[in-house]
Amino acid sequence: MALERDAEGAGLIGSTEADPSEVLQSRTTSSGFLPSMNGGDVETFHQGDEWWNRIGGCPSVQGPYRTLLRAAEDGRNFARDIKTVHVIRGLDDEVVESHNYSDN
Repeated sequence: MALERDAEGAGLIGSTEADPSEVLQSRTTSSGFLPSMNGGDVETFHQGDEWWNRIGGCPSVQGPYRTLLRAAEDGRNFARDIKTVHVIRGLDDEVVESHNYSDN
């Protein structure tokens, strides 16, 4: 399966049903998400030994990231771009931080 790096080489772009490490080559925005998926909250989450971003309820992911800091930064920027909520989930999948960018 071919993989594609994002513009800064930070992570792989694509879509997957269950395992974020298996991403499809598919990219239509600079953030790596498909525009038709906009509308859900952006979630930064941990799976395996890596951090990922996704739009809630959608199987497409952005990542992997080695650090939470970098994943959260990209997730926050994407949430600002599409004017939605950015949620950061900890290692236990509980929400540890949430910011609403819908009014920005």
